[in-house]
Amino acid sequence: MSNLNIFFLFPANEVLQEKWRPDAYVLEAPFNKMVDEVESFALAKPFKCLINIQTIIENIDLAFDNETLIKNIKEPIFIMHAEDDGIIPFRLGKRLFDVAETNSCNARFFPFEKCLHLGHDNIYSADQFQEVVQVIINTVKE
Repeated sequence: MSNLNIFFLFPANEVLQEKWRPDAYVLEAPFNKMVDEVESFALAKPFKCLINIQTIIENIDLAFDNETLIKNIKEPIFIMHAEDDGIIPFRLGKRLFDVAETNSCNARFFPFEKCLHLGHDNIYSADQFQEVVQVIINTVKE
């Protein structure tokens, strides 16, 4: 393999429709689907019984149902998520990994402990980040 084609973003719905496929997917702080992400916000909780968030999200074509999309990926999937992520809850990234793993996807999950204080934007600054990147590169080269 001469070049490594690794996606560091997740435009899966576009990539899955193309003939070209990356060698791997690297997901940093992903969520499983938009409805769960929206419902995780404290401000959304009181409205949950008043409006159907799922229907609204589907009607405006913002479902971002990564749980469904990830089932069609055969390339390796690497997910990194900080336990103290205040934007996208850690449990949503873990849930996406669980779906990938259950569907026989070649997936690996890299959690970053809460005590590292990485939040949503600073995984790259973790001491073990370079080690994680090297694991990803070595796996893709195999």
